[in-house]
Amino acid sequence: MHPLEMFRSLLDHYHLSTFDFLTFSSLKSIEELSNYRKFDEIDKALKRIKKALTTDEKILIYGDYDADGILATSILVRTFSLLKKDKNISFYIPSRFKDGYGLNETQVENAYKKGISLIVTVDNGVSQFEALKKAKDLEIDVIVTDHHDFEKLPKDAYATIHYALGYSKTPISGGYTAYLLSYALLGDHFDPYLFTLGAMSLISDMMPILDDNHHIVKHLLKILNEHLSKDKNFYPLLLLSEGKEVDEEVISSLIAPKINAVGRLANDDETSEVVTFLTCADERKVHDIYQLIYNMNEERKNLTSNISSELLPEEDKLVCVYRPDLKEGLLGLLANRILTNLTHPVILMGDASEEGMIKGSMRSKSGFSVIKALRECDDLLVAYGGHELAGGFSLRKENLESFTLRMKKLDEAYPFIEQDIEAIKISKNDIDENIYAVVSMFQPFGVAFKKPTFVLENVKIQYLDKSKDQKHIIHTFAPKRKLVIFNYLDKMKNPRATYDLYGHLKVSTFKNNKSIDFQIETMKEYL
Repeated sequence: MHPLEMFRSLLDHYHLSTFDFLTFSSLKSIEELSNYRKFDEIDKALKRIKKALTTDEKILIYGDYDADGILATSILVRTFSLLKKDKNISFYIPSRFKDGYGLNETQVENAYKKGISLIVTVDNGVSQFEALKKAKDLEIDVIVTDHHDFEKLPKDAYATIHYALGYSKTPISGGYTAYLLSYALLGDHFDPYLFTLGAMSLISDMMPILDDNHHIVKHLLKILNEHLSKDKNFYPLLLLSEGKEVDEEVISSLIAPKINAVGRLANDDETSEVVTFLTCADERKVHDIYQLIYNMNEERKNLTSNISSELLPEEDKLVCVYRPDLKEGLLGLLANRILTNLTHPVILMGDASEEGMIKGSMRSKSGFSVIKALRECDDLLVAYGGHELAGGFSLRKENLESFTLRMKKLDEAYPFIEQDIEAIKISKNDIDENIYAVVSMFQPFGVAFKKPTFVLENVKIQYLDKSKDQKHIIHTFAPKRKLVIFNYLDKMKNPRATYDLYGHLKVSTFKNNKSIDFQIETMKEYL
């Protein structure tokens, strides 16, 4: 295939005209992407924060335990440090297990006892009505910065900074919202490290990489790779990336999971250490905290691998499992991993911190709506939320058996619907540097703008080269060009059959040698 033909195929794949592509590839300036003035209540928020700084009020930054919340908290902590106004600034990262999500009344009371008169929430707050009322009753002003959906505005907030309130129709992350506030507080001064933290959260929190977000991530990758090895401020990110050249996949698969791991597993204040890691100037301390982060991520990977192997059923059926020892922070990861090999929903449950309560996570594929299934169990659940393919819930132990029986009936009533894969047909000759360069013109990829899927048709698997352990196919069919299928036996039923191979083009490096790989995700028997 000629590169120009591939370019046209990609325009069709993404439903873009040539004009659309030119618009989308003409990079907007960082100044334009930092336009905080569009927020409806930004002036009110800025005046209140500046007043607090001028009069030496105590300010609390109230974050969240996921990567987005940690990055957002780090941005504001560092911002006040750059302003040399950090003497009366404190931050709090809630425990997933003790506090739960979002600002709560107990922590508002704790803030009051400490003499805090202004709370700035990041990545939470827009739906925490009870906590906001408590703060107002205690004469603590709360500036909410958040990006989560809301049904009504939090009337007890002093000001609310949210993308839906004047800024954009396209969702942004809690971290990027915090960056925009930071940019305003710094007097429109651009700090590449703060921008990087905010932009990374678009990927870590799975925001759509469309419109301005596409431009933001494009700037992010350029800045990261320019600064990682040269700018000491970026040392924490150099450690997290393990020295690799950074693209959107390195952020989503290497950097973000490490930041998330601590919040998933920590039972005490260890999650706050990640904020210190991202904001501290002491390289030795940064390195020491990185060991904690690295070790906890390794623990997370081992637990996920071992437990998912234990829970994977021998036959393809509904998985609805309650195990008291399952950690709440791992439920979603485990469910996703198990679902990969099944055509039925996966529901995993473990003990909650509250006596007699169970927390659960559910994952599905097209055809079985998680949120509709949870609504069918409304009378059995204490709380629930989610969307079509993922959700979480809590229930009392005495309702577990009834919940399980109802889910079995729903599974039988609503089978998965196999989705056609939208793919661009290629041949082995198309797997080369020229075609990869054309694909790269459309980067960065992510949620709502996924990397293109290609299909290589009519391939005899039995004739391809295998790895030493026979678990993977690593077939070099031309110099610096490979076909790769990890755990290929899990993806196929008949080793002697001919298959259509669906996957993505990727550059891989082994011992300083680069190759263009066609990495297979799905295999379908050739008809």
